[in-house]
Amino acid sequence: MTIQETKHEIVLPPGKLIPAGLIQGANFAFRRRALEAAGGFDPLLGAGTPFPAEDVDMVNRLSGMGWAGLYSPAPIVYHHHGRKTKADADKLRAGYDLGRGAFYMAALLATPLRVQTLRFWAKQIRYQSRHRTAREIRGALGYLWHRTRF
Repeated sequence: MTIQETKHEIVLPPGKLIPAGLIQGANFAFRRRALEAAGGFDPLLGAGTPFPAEDVDMVNRLSGMGWAGLYSPAPIVYHHHGRKTKADADKLRAGYDLGRGAFYMAALLATPLRVQTLRFWAKQIRYQSRHRTAREIRGALGYLWHRTRF
């Protein structure tokens, strides 16, 4: 869980939606120019917020701005999260669902990939559990509420 084990490189062409989970935030890097062009990370997403989705948000904003990317299996990060029980995994999964919903809302509001995002999310909803969908919707609405407060 939360480990990308793909053994081959994956080219991330510009202008394409990159699904949550393909790129792991614990082990990614950006050109400084790219981060500056994107205006930095969204402060409503990521560590210390209810919405752990700063990684998927950034890669998709950059893709929407015309930046290409690459997943490489060569760099390795060893990071123990301390999760040991099923309850720990369930809590993490629920948090990721909230974050993914927040990312979908952020993308629908502010990126050139909004149509791709809406189509992708609608397709996902057809095949995922109602609980996951409910958490994603709660994350989307929570993100929207937080965003309107700032």
